[in-house]
Amino acid sequence: MTSFEELTRKIAVRKRIPLIRAAYLVLDQLTIEEVEDGHVCQKGCSACCNQMIFCSSMEIAEIMVQIKKIPRERRSKLIERLKVAAREWQDHPSAAGEDQLDVAAKWMGMPCPFLDEAGVCTIYEARPIDCRGHFSHVLCAVPDQSGSFQTQASIDASGYIVSIQEKSRQPIGVTPIRHWLAECFRTGLFK
Repeated sequence: MTSFEELTRKIAVRKRIPLIRAAYLVLDQLTIEEVEDGHVCQKGCSACCNQMIFCSSMEIAEIMVQIKKIPRERRSKLIERLKVAAREWQDHPSAAGEDQLDVAAKWMGMPCPFLDEAGVCTIYEARPIDCRGHFSHVLCAVPDQSGSFQTQASIDASGYIVSIQEKSRQPIGVTPIRHWLAECFRTGLFK
């Protein structure tokens, strides 16, 4: 058992929360320790958010819980943005079955559909590991991600999520968040 897994399990038991939420708490703390000096990230700075975000089924479930907590008027606006993102994904000629690196390259520069008009994350508390692990040492004026990096803690967290998926016989890996959105609309999770 890794130290990340050990810490996560202890927090999940102590706080009586799902493993994914405990993993987020551990990841956030380890990331703070890892990037203690030098990161300049702040609310509304969304340069790292202009790319394809990948997440697991457990993470999308947490995002759905967070969306339900958003006040109705803001949630309606968000769902409209999510519909557009889902349509863009469905209209993408090779959206399904494409290599993740190719997908990421093609969608670089596209803002995350969860950003509001001010560039603030509407699901910040439930943001996926892919988001939690990005930081920058330079103030990003443009979404080119120069100076951004992914933390070792987020790499450890991703490995832990894969181990949970294996143990619970869930599909292993991550999927582009726009794919998840398209599935949510297709199956009626968003109305």
